[in-house]
Amino acid sequence: MNTYKAKLARAGITFGLIILCAIALICTGIFSPIGVSNEGIKITQTASSALNPTYGAFFHGSTYRYTDSTKVEGAHSGSISDDTTLVTVDSSYAHGTQKNPYVIDSIARWNAFVADMANTTSGITDHGKGKFFALACDLDFNGITFAPVNNFAGKFYGLGHTISNITYDANGKHCGLFSNTYDNFLVADLILSNYTYSNTQLTGALVGVALSGSTEVQFLNCHTDGKIIRNNNGVDLKTGGIIGHSDNLDNIESKLLLYRCSTKLTVECSENNPPYDISASPFVGQAMRHTSVNILDCYGDLTLTIISLKKCGYYTGFVGSINQNDRQFTIENSAAKTKVERNANAAGVINVAGSILGLTNNDTARTYTRKEI
Repeated sequence: MNTYKAKLARAGITFGLIILCAIALICTGIFSPIGVSNEGIKITQTASSALNPTYGAFFHGSTYRYTDSTKVEGAHSGSISDDTTLVTVDSSYAHGTQKNPYVIDSIARWNAFVADMANTTSGITDHGKGKFFALACDLDFNGITFAPVNNFAGKFYGLGHTISNITYDANGKHCGLFSNTYDNFLVADLILSNYTYSNTQLTGALVGVALSGSTEVQFLNCHTDGKIIRNNNGVDLKTGGIIGHSDNLDNIESKLLLYRCSTKLTVECSENNPPYDISASPFVGQAMRHTSVNILDCYGDLTLTIISLKKCGYYTGFVGSINQNDRQFTIENSAAKTKVERNANAAGVINVAGSILGLTNNDTARTYTRKEI
């Protein structure tokens, strides 16, 4: 009997050891129970020494999806149904690449991003040119001081998140979520809600001024809703629900693309120092020099209110004004609504409201498919 009990005890100990070993193997990922796989949910992250400390990083094996500019033409024409691409994060890639983007996941990190693009404090050169940045959560600036990104030349993925409740005094300078952008700039899948920019000049909800060379500035699946207030600056206002002013310093061909964007913009203007012009648009305030403007599958709503202005000219339309005589601009499957209001004190106002363009010297081919003014 004692021998039997001893054998039973030894068997129990052995069974217990087997269970403990199995638990250990499961925890280390060497063995998984039936129906459960660790593939794609690994929790190992890039070594901290390899990360840029200004930004976060997505976990290795996690995924994110973005609107892909290479699929715009196919999705717009209807030849493909999905204009997005799924990326699986791989921490073996350098931090800041598409496979391992710089992650902004707090207002503190947004502020660090602003400082970094101004003076490259984290070692990133050329204002982030060729680098990828991803917004990993909503950012609410209600009651919190907001600072725009003054210089940016990278790719920014909003990943469907919202930046909201911004109040910002531009002090007569260019203004936008990104005040100035350069080269092959892109922003995708971003929502900007309840923003108010005041005391502005060249101003857009997302970008104030975009300067490009032989590259493309792209806004994909972006949505904005807010107000731009202009007073007492003594210079012209170029403003839009996406971008205020686009220019090409190199005088060679570049492209401005807005795809699947929507805007709702209210512009309020008062000015005591005439003469003074306003170019306002639900999309693009002004496009200059050799820039091909393409607005595809977009909707915009603009209300321009003129308060106590004298000797003022205003231009409104899909694009407020275009000064480029050698590039075609294209507006397809898009609609825009513009409304101009002025009070009794707005004397001597020159009205130039256009259904497509407020002001242009472009005599090249144009294509439109739908308008609603």
